[in-house]
Amino acid sequence: MSRRNLLLILASLAIGLVMASRVEHNPKGRSVARGFQLIDELALDQPPDDELVAAAMRGMVGVLRRRGDAHSDYLDPIRAEPLRDEMRQQFGGVGVMIKIVETGPGGLLVAEPPEPGGPAHVAGVQDGDRIVEIQGRSTQGITLAEALDQLRGKPGDPVELLIARLPKSDSAAQAAANLPAAYQELLITITRQVIRLPAFKGDRRRAEGAWEFRLAQRPEIAHVRFAIFGNRTVEELRDLLDRLTQAGVKQVVLDLRDNAGGALDAAIGVADMLLPAEAPIVSTRGRDGEVLDTYKSSSSENFPELDLVVLIDRDTASAAEIVAAALADNGRAILVGERSFGKATVQQLLPLSSGQGLLKLTTLSYWRPSGANIHRHVDAPESDPWGVWPDPAGRVELTDEQLASFREWRRRRDLLPIDDDALPEDGTPPEASPLTADAALARAVELLQKAE
Repeated sequence: MSRRNLLLILASLAIGLVMASRVEHNPKGRSVARGFQLIDELALDQPPDDELVAAAMRGMVGVLRRRGDAHSDYLDPIRAEPLRDEMRQQFGGVGVMIKIVETGPGGLLVAEPPEPGGPAHVAGVQDGDRIVEIQGRSTQGITLAEALDQLRGKPGDPVELLIARLPKSDSAAQAAANLPAAYQELLITITRQVIRLPAFKGDRRRAEGAWEFRLAQRPEIAHVRFAIFGNRTVEELRDLLDRLTQAGVKQVVLDLRDNAGGALDAAIGVADMLLPAEAPIVSTRGRDGEVLDTYKSSSSENFPELDLVVLIDRDTASAAEIVAAALADNGRAILVGERSFGKATVQQLLPLSSGQGLLKLTTLSYWRPSGANIHRHVDAPESDPWGVWPDPAGRVELTDEQLASFREWRRRRDLLPIDDDALPEDGTPPEASPLTADAALARAVELLQKAE
């Protein structure tokens, strides 16, 4: 068989892994494969096979979206790899958080200080640096997926960055004099390492850069912010709660705000860890509404002595909603914040043939222990009962302006290490205390105090 025909067969399979077993017996499936073959063999301007496959996948996913499935997607190889990395919680890279910028030198901004001890930190990269070139290639007009693809790679391999940096001593004077910024260029070589994505963030950073989870004002209360529901989330949470309880923590605020979810198994594992034996966690249903699986906690809760509050907001979704609903329905935690996003569907990540990327396909719906389905359908009105709601006493709603202000405060606080030894006697950090700047966290602490 020729290489061309072999590619044709593999590409035909890539049109849909889920329907692959049906294509042979489905006339419409054979028509799709036939159309691919005719275009591939007869079109005057022969398009690349990869582009044909990608177009077919995007077209089929488009049908799902028009029919109300907003969460299925086709991820080409460049977009697929960062998602795989996120679920694995590790990748080969340099250890910087970047964002796209359209003005100033370069197309990339180092948005946060590099992780202490990481390769970028060791090489001298700073927050606010502009990445002008990666391996001699300009970053102007680059997409985030392309940038991640270029920065990540095999641990041990070097990557050369051309950095533009505005000296901090000159920035204020430049702005005061209304002069153009005088950037300096530096050529930095970084050796890629295995970068691990921690599943949790704390209340603030210590002076050495590690997270401090205990509240300065109430060290018996820990603030645990979920970053990722990935392969190591359950293990990391168990280790973290072990450390916190040994340090005297008696109450924990689990912060699921701005968490878009992740792996179903991770959500089930987190709930399992915190619930008594045989407590219902979640059930899943298939295409015809038939219950496929019902998940219950497998053993008695590992941390029954901890009082729990869970923070949710308008962007708490999917796996994060599973945890919030399971803990609330079993009376294990008080929910504080505002109504969650309302995403009660489960997507499988299905690899396509010949490295053609991933099909992120909605295959299940999930139902909370109470039996309610919280999914928000396209164009659902506010009056519909979608989402997970906070307890009446825990309701804290923010306007868009208040939310933007809070997020900016939170971003600044995450960037600045705080030396606990330098705190005032009442424990209040130099910036606004989280119990004044974060209304939902303040309400959670108030409710925990009443539970003592």
